[in-house]
Amino acid sequence: MPNIKALREAAGYTQESLAQALGTSLSTVRNWERANVGLWGFYWAIKLCRALNCDVEDILRKENGDKID
Repeated sequence: MPNIKALREAAGYTQESLAQALGTSLSTVRNWERANVGLWGFYWAIKLCRALNCDVEDILRKENGDKID
């Protein structure tokens, strides 16, 4: 997913500010940009949503319907 860096920069974020905005670590953002860690989860989440005809938010809801923060 080499376009994460370009998208981040276009949105006006530094790696540090994006990590803070997302509530994650700087190393996580760096790994996403290097495609080292966690990106396959995004890939499979997108494929799952397409198969189930739903949005990512739908699969990330708790059983009681509340969104996961």
